[in-house]
Amino acid sequence: MKKVIDKGKIFAIVFITVLLASLFLIISMLKTSNDLRKFKVNLFVLCNESNICVVNGKEGKFKMSQDNLAALNSLMASTRGQFTLSNPEPVDSISFDFKHDEDDWNLEISDVGNNMLRVVLEGPEKYRVYIKNNKKYDEFLKAASAEGYHSPNKKIGN
Repeated sequence: MKKVIDKGKIFAIVFITVLLASLFLIISMLKTSNDLRKFKVNLFVLCNESNICVVNGKEGKFKMSQDNLAALNSLMASTRGQFTLSNPEPVDSISFDFKHDEDDWNLEISDVGNNMLRVVLEGPEKYRVYIKNNKKYDEFLKAASAEGYHSPNKKIGN
């Protein structure tokens, strides 16, 4: 005797599987969107209200001027995200150390090749974002240099 496969049960199983996969995708997209919003808010606050920002760039350590901090926030806001499943190694990086209220924050911008930048913001919270380079890394380097983006930065140490 042949066993008859109920097409209704197969349809129900496929439907439930697709529904659960869609639900998981929507929840993960909402979580990512919320994390990006928090990242942008924290970066905005750091660039506009931080007590001090020290940048470790190619030319050494500098205390960033307030004009260059605003430029840093504008540069970051003008970028677009880049999706990647891998964790590429950085080719070059610059680091910004912020002091805001009683918290220490570190923003590291790394060139990882393939027209992509990795941005890591660490402090009381931690974020890792990949963005398209589109020659933005050169502009970040300019903001972190002695010349600065809009005004000169003060050299710290030798």
